[in-house]
Amino acid sequence: MALTAEQLEERMGGLGGSDAAIAVGLSSYSTPLQLYMEKTRIIVPDDIGDVDAIYWGNRLEDIIIEEYSRRTENVVMRPKDMLRHPKHNFMTANLDGFVELLKRVVEAKTANLFMAKEWGELGTDEIPITYLVQTQHYLSVTGSEIADVAVLIGGQDYRIYEIPRDDDLITNLIEAERAFWQRVLDKNPPAPTNNDDLKLIYSKDNGLAKETTEEILDVWGTLKEVKTEIKQMLEQQEDLEFKLKKYMAESTTLTYQGSVKPMATWKTQDNNRFQGEDFKQDYPDLHAKYTKNSPSRVLRLKK
Repeated sequence: MALTAEQLEERMGGLGGSDAAIAVGLSSYSTPLQLYMEKTRIIVPDDIGDVDAIYWGNRLEDIIIEEYSRRTENVVMRPKDMLRHPKHNFMTANLDGFVELLKRVVEAKTANLFMAKEWGELGTDEIPITYLVQTQHYLSVTGSEIADVAVLIGGQDYRIYEIPRDDDLITNLIEAERAFWQRVLDKNPPAPTNNDDLKLIYSKDNGLAKETTEEILDVWGTLKEVKTEIKQMLEQQEDLEFKLKKYMAESTTLTYQGSVKPMATWKTQDNNRFQGEDFKQDYPDLHAKYTKNSPSRVLRLKK
């Protein structure tokens, strides 16, 4: 569901369905630390409204819900107000749809063909873990027993998955979300879990030295070995590409036994690149006006 500015602001006071998987560390798109920093207003959530997948997901939501109603003959309400759990006030829900007569939650999703493998066969309840957590969160907030997840895959493969309530999962989910929300209230951030997290909390160095430990010494040594292996592989790749290109010469495609399907292509393509140095020389004042310093930290291993 595309949320208004007021709804987005209201969501800052709790954990919505799309927050649930992030809060418990099961999202591949964000981390508990990033969510914590958003909820405590240390950072502003990224404006993702212009991203194609999000844009078309919102645009197609009405169509997916309409098709759900046509196929199931269920009358779907489109709740506008945010719901809160009757006992756990930090748990909220902005539902895509709700079948009042059957007390059934309805969620509309879109997925590209690359994500199709994460969806099980039609008639199963096998959906991506992020959406599973989201639906169980909604079932907890609404007290419902069933959620229907309607998904349009690749723009033409329409499926409906029936997700039953899992009370054991919901119990664990409530406790995990409660623990996360307590961190928000206590201003106690969760530990970083990836390099993006580290960029947020350690964006600048302090100029001091830190003595290593045996564990970190092993990490340092392994990282040097990995970087050496990657360098060797890249050198090998460069050599193999050279041999392949040298053989192809001016040919566009490489074929095997006359097959129509090529083994490789080496085509000419145009690359329109902005000539930054030339622009700087011709328009130094304008270049300075639109040049912004963006400091970053670089990790370099020493001998």
